[in-house]
Amino acid sequence: MNAPHEELTVRPIGFKLPCRQFLISTLVTRDRRLPLVDEFVLRILRLNERLPAEKLRAFLGFSEFELGVVLSDLQSRGLVNVTADVVELHPAAMEMFRISGVGPPQIMEVEEWVNRIWFDLISNKMIPPSNVRNIRNLIELRPVDTGLTMTSDFARNALQTNFREYLKSVRKINNPDHLSLYAITSVEAYQFSYVQLLGRQVLKLSGSPTLEVVTDLTDSEKPARLTHLTDAVTRALATNADAEPTLASKTEYARMTGTSSIHKSESGGYVNISKWRDMERVENGSPAKAFVGVSYLEDNRKMFVQLLTQAIESRQAPDDGKAELIWFRPGGGLWGTSEELRHFISDVRNALRGRWTGVTLETTLVMTRDRDQRKRFGTMFDRGILVPLSGRHGALEVLLVRGFCALVSVLVPVSATAGVWLGRITTVITDLERIEERSECSSLRDQALQWPVELAGAGKADGAGSDGRAS
Repeated sequence: MNAPHEELTVRPIGFKLPCRQFLISTLVTRDRRLPLVDEFVLRILRLNERLPAEKLRAFLGFSEFELGVVLSDLQSRGLVNVTADVVELHPAAMEMFRISGVGPPQIMEVEEWVNRIWFDLISNKMIPPSNVRNIRNLIELRPVDTGLTMTSDFARNALQTNFREYLKSVRKINNPDHLSLYAITSVEAYQFSYVQLLGRQVLKLSGSPTLEVVTDLTDSEKPARLTHLTDAVTRALATNADAEPTLASKTEYARMTGTSSIHKSESGGYVNISKWRDMERVENGSPAKAFVGVSYLEDNRKMFVQLLTQAIESRQAPDDGKAELIWFRPGGGLWGTSEELRHFISDVRNALRGRWTGVTLETTLVMTRDRDQRKRFGTMFDRGILVPLSGRHGALEVLLVRGFCALVSVLVPVSATAGVWLGRITTVITDLERIEERSECSSLRDQALQWPVELAGAGKADGAGSDGRAS
């Protein structure tokens, strides 16, 4: 049974935050303390203005030679004047005391920095350069006014105003008090890219189940930036949602898996997660297991790879040295919006290679709409096939590693406001045959090939054999 306040992560979500880089050349001053003996001599002269060299030597306890070395060094750096036997502070040394206020004299060094600074285009704030890259399958966040552009003048003013914050949050300098911005010599607008913002969908089972999206934004963020980014996430999720749960999808799920646990765990039109999990509980080592959440959730991915590995150990390698993964993606814009999807495919490929050296994995994504699919998933899947919407169920997902392992999941309502993906993974041969037949894999050769581009012009999945396998 579920704990009274149990929370389950049911989906990883990745967002990509648009940003722009500026190359900003600056002159930065660095305050540095003098060697202790030099500092002590300057402090004495500041109090006394001018002293006979002999008196200074006696006070310090130096020999004539030792004092001569110290004074010669300070004089060569323009910090003291030595006239006859009298030593006095040079005006330049007085400036060093003004820099540090009441503290010790400081040397001010001027350095030239070339700063490659990224600004996010949602909150217009500087961000660290780590993790800046375009991951195409993530959800893009957009500013409210998409016509706004960040100018070089804005970047210049932002650095001038927030130089201390830049040193701490971007340069990671914990104590930046010894650094100051002296001048900005040039600002050049440079490349655009994205920085990743990780999130997850959490199912809260206390009372009536609810879904909540949690991101890795923290309260330490500046309030204004936190508000801008939270609003952008809310807007993005409003246009990227799952397909609607349907009775037809649940019925097809039951036929594919040969189970009726979802139907039996329903009450008032909603699935009771606790009851369903109790019904699906199996012994360790079972060739079929149930899961909660999207298929590529980390725990579900590990479960799939574990069962796949067990199946691989007990079966023969493909005769042609090619294994095939076919992923019938469900409808909606929220599917696959995480790097976990790529990790899933990579783990399947590694499991096969770990057992059979030289076996390759060919991957196919099957979809019912083609808008942006090649752009988002074309680097993950070897080919993309477009199938008619009729006869397909938008709230049903099927994943086949043909001959070895299969996954079927369905979106079900658990309350008036929340829907959750439930599914089963199996390596049972009769299950695999039934799922493959109902998925109509053999008909894929007759469908429109969207990529790779060099083959898509034929309009059909020309590489498919008579059994639907991609050649």
